[in-house]
Amino acid sequence: MVRRIVSAAAGAPIVFAAISFGEPWYFLLLAAVAVVAALEFFRMAPARIGRFLTFFGVAWVGLFILSARYPVPGGTPLLITSSVLIPLFWLVLGGGQGSGVRGRFQPPAPNPQPLAPALRWAWTLAGIFYVGWLLGHFVWLRDMSNGREWVILAVFSTFAADTTAFFVGRAWGRCPLAPAISPGKTWEGAVSGFMAATLAALALSVALGLQAGYGHVLVVGGLIGVFGQLGDLAESLLKRSAGVKDAGAVVPGHGGILDRLDSVLFGVVVVYYYLTWTVV
Repeated sequence: MVRRIVSAAAGAPIVFAAISFGEPWYFLLLAAVAVVAALEFFRMAPARIGRFLTFFGVAWVGLFILSARYPVPGGTPLLITSSVLIPLFWLVLGGGQGSGVRGRFQPPAPNPQPLAPALRWAWTLAGIFYVGWLLGHFVWLRDMSNGREWVILAVFSTFAADTTAFFVGRAWGRCPLAPAISPGKTWEGAVSGFMAATLAALALSVALGLQAGYGHVLVVGGLIGVFGQLGDLAESLLKRSAGVKDAGAVVPGHGGILDRLDSVLFGVVVVYYYLTWTVV
């Protein structure tokens, strides 16, 4: 618990500073997070996907982030198309099984045998889009009107929801939320996390001077409270499928970057689309 608190206390100011100062710090932090998260995802595979597909997936995640920051005509469709076709062509041409790449990011999976080709292709695509495409929304949200303030609100409202759900669930949780996916999560924690996200969004909107109206802010906070926790459960499902407890070990007390990114990722995505369709 002490390591968890120290890591959060050390990391939060860095995240806040990068969002506040903007470029190049925001993009550099996002690119670093993307690469580490991609490595964690591919090393988390329930069995080996192969060295080539691992490095291809990490490279294409980086290209998705680069494309979001520096778009070129036709760049995104080209990335999507190549993400689908290149791994498939590699497998059709008899791409080696490889040994995968593991290290301090991820302990060895319990089933080291290679995956079937179709599953290797599917896991490669999943990693590229789960990490690369979704992380691109951090760039697009930051570039919107009052984007800095909205990113801060989305990220720290999610942190508030996660922290409240964790402590309330540990102290008073009795009713399991999704025992087959994450046995430690409870309805008491989920409800308290939803309330914390809503209240944090309201408080942050006032502190940051956002003029979106309290109605929109409350809806945004509620969406973060719901989708952030769904993102947490989604990554728990992936980890359970892979047979690992944590996605990595680079964040003391928390696991890997993906373990801290899961709920924030979904929170930022839902805020971006809500603002795109209603406020902007």
